[in-house]
Amino acid sequence: MKAKTKKPSPKSDVCKNFDNTKIKPVLPDNAPIAVVLFAGGGGIEAGMVQAGIRPVIAVEFDPSKPELSQAIAKTHHHNFSEYGCRVVQLTVQEVAQSGFLGFPRHPDYLHASPVCANFSQAHTAKAGKGGETTDDLTAAIAIAEAIRQLQPRVFTLENVPRYQNSQSFSIILSALEQEGYSVNYSVVNMADFGLPQARRRVVLVASRGFHVALHLRATPCGWYEAIAHLIPTIPDSQLLLKQ
Repeated sequence: MKAKTKKPSPKSDVCKNFDNTKIKPVLPDNAPIAVVLFAGGGGIEAGMVQAGIRPVIAVEFDPSKPELSQAIAKTHHHNFSEYGCRVVQLTVQEVAQSGFLGFPRHPDYLHASPVCANFSQAHTAKAGKGGETTDDLTAAIAIAEAIRQLQPRVFTLENVPRYQNSQSFSIILSALEQEGYSVNYSVVNMADFGLPQARRRVVLVASRGFHVALHLRATPCGWYEAIAHLIPTIPDSQLLLKQ
């Protein structure tokens, strides 16, 4: 028996106030839902809301920086609680150990942006730094468990290019294959997606029962193009004397 597929309405119905940067988008009650792992401050959630997707759970906590994590959680709550998003202040590994208690099964989207520091070229260039760690591997195992238990319609992942050569990435790919997902991933320049900087990332999209392709812009986006619509609303800057 096939699960019922939610069909989003046209953009005008899915996401009101889409073009008004002063007003948060308004989502319908039947908007597709998403779970985000390693949520950080909510950058992915902001994009989801703009696309008409409702984030319902965001997992984010760094035990080595509890005060910073608390501040991030407060900001996340301020920005996304009105959409019904709950911030879980635990590590993804801890959430996996609990069996993802309270998480929706079969969400439309599951996204993960595992910590990239140990795979970053800038980080590994430092003497004695870098290299895959136990934390990286346990995080990947937790992501794989999330895929198995939550069974999302679409799974996405983003990280630095070197991540695709790691054992952690292999663990996640193996889980997707075992669960019957169609997987598409490649290193992309985020400027091709409208981000006003040439940042390269490996982006993975996996789905089951249908195909989701990575859509690229025909031309890269620069800083001016990205913020041109905001310029009329931005107050003049008060420069310092030395500036």
